[in-house]
Amino acid sequence: MPYYIDTLYYNHLGKKLPASALGYTPNGEGINFLPILLNVRYSDKGKNHLVGGKISKNGVLYLYDSLKEEMIETTLAKANRMYHNVYGLFMSVETGDYIFI
Repeated sequence: MPYYIDTLYYNHLGKKLPASALGYTPNGEGINFLPILLNVRYSDKGKNHLVGGKISKNGVLYLYDSLKEEMIETTLAKANRMYHNVYGLFMSVETGDYIFI
């Protein structure tokens, strides 16, 4: 199956996700989780890092950060405060319908 990454929000010059990007949740029949990636930075001098996770229908975010020992149960708003910078929010999509130009 082909997998793609869809950009929900990205601003490399920004510091945090805007309020309009904090409400993403899955919708649709039979869709219980939305798989996501966050582009984050831990400090001003830190390197960028992708953090994987999934958001439930009620807004609970389960983050799997390879630099942390345990899975983190949080929300997008709390993750936005937890990291020094949050540049982007991406969603993984399982489909073959994308057309590249």
